Amino acid sequence: MGSSIAVIVVVILVLVIYVFARNSGSSSYTNVSPEDVKGWINDKDYQIIDVREPFEYSAGHVKKAINIPLGKIDSNLNKIKKDKKVVFICKSGGRSSAASRKVSQLGYDVYNMKGGMLAWTYETTKK
Repeated sequence: MGSSIAVIVVVILVLVIYVFARNSGSSSYTNVSPEDVKGWINDKDYQIIDVREPFEYSAGHVKKAINIPLGKIDSNLNKIKKDKKVVFICKSGGRSSAASRKVSQLGYDVYNMKGGMLAWTYETTKK
């Protein structure tokens, strides 16, 4: 009887470890609208990151957004603030979704702007 209980305890522990290992580093981010992002531009709790290429960014971007192209996210993690809510933007939402997935796995609070700049109907800034 005692060995049966020990086996059950071991099986439960293995299952618990498996569930935690499987869920650690999982991506979790929230899709938000351009209207949401517009309201966050001047909010110091948010950091807006445009993951398009520099030539796309310079043609017009959301005010206060910084440019970190998707392919350079890993080498620029030091520019992404862990104490902020991070909003990713691209042209249509694909690259920003990829950035959101990657960065959320690192423990950041991440938001992806649905539809990207194609859905942005507000003023843009050019650099």
